[in-house]
Amino acid sequence: MQKLSKKSLISLVVIILLIFLGLYFSRDSITKQWKEFQLNKEFVCPENQTAEQADAYRYKQTKFYVDNYPDITFQNFLSRRMQLLVSHKCSVTLQNLANDNNGVLPDQNSVNELKNAPYGPNNLTLKEMAKNLK
Repeated sequence: MQKLSKKSLISLVVIILLIFLGLYFSRDSITKQWKEFQLNKEFVCPENQTAEQADAYRYKQTKFYVDNYPDITFQNFLSRRMQLLVSHKCSVTLQNLANDNNGVLPDQNSVNELKNAPYGPNNLTLKEMAKNLK
């Protein structure tokens, strides 16, 4: 078996340390993404739930975003919600939303437009909106 030189050993230790530090400091981000994945996995179209179940999920989803993304705008929050509705083909809920919005049925294009819309002073974060309601 070949022995490692002192320089190679130091390089190996530095690389391992950098990998460890990278994983350590990104664990919050990875944890947050995993929780979001699990939350999205739990999603069921509102029309396939009781009103209480749908309300409980909306509360859980809103709490997750307020707790984990304190600067998320309401616009971005809605786009994430719309993406779930579109990807799960929640046709009844989407049609109900469309009826409340001048008959325009939301589709993936409108979800993307909403997500990519410019943010300005009228796009408050969820926390700012909650403060304004008090």
